[in-house]
Amino acid sequence: SISSSPVSGNYERGFNLGTITLSNTYTANDAGSSSSSTYYQNGSPLGSNTTSITNLTAAVSFYVNLSYAQGACKNNNLGSPDCTGRINAGSVNSSSISFTPFDKRYWGFVSSTSPSNGDVLSLTQDNNGATASLTLSNVTPSGSQYLAYFTKGSVSSVTVNGIPATGAFTFTTFSVTNAQGYASTYTYVYSNNPQTSTLSSVIFN
Repeated sequence: SISSSPVSGNYERGFNLGTITLSNTYTANDAGSSSSSTYYQNGSPLGSNTTSITNLTAAVSFYVNLSYAQGACKNNNLGSPDCTGRINAGSVNSSSISFTPFDKRYWGFVSSTSPSNGDVLSLTQDNNGATASLTLSNVTPSGSQYLAYFTKGSVSSVTVNGIPATGAFTFTTFSVTNAQGYASTYTYVYSNNPQTSTLSSVIFN
């Protein structure tokens, strides 16, 4: 098996992972001891067990190929050494681990339809940036504000309090620089008019 420090998994796009140190665990069973190992990044061999990712923008995968010596002869059922079926020297690949980027999405109320980047990052958010559909319940503006939604997905309709309200919203794009300093284009949907009271249900599709 292969493992890493920092641990593999999902990280926000643009995240600086720094130096990644890879390690492996080998259980010989009836084979011989390990003799050498080669780590692979996206299918290409590394010269060592370390690499660096300072700006994670696409998935990066790793596995290790480990060479092992010939296994020992074992005693047969008469208690005599018998090399029949002895495991020859060879190599084996581990499963893969990956570092995968994700985008956040943002929603809430803004005071202007042209909010600052800081305003966007201060909105409610989750790690499902590629997902277009969003259902909100009992959302309340602070005074008179516009309802806004930023997603990497494609939104085509809005329903408010159970009534189709697509025409009451503007659909455009907006460049968002995330907390990692990575800028990308988002679908930006906002209400044409500021809201002043609680909306019991809003569905973006």
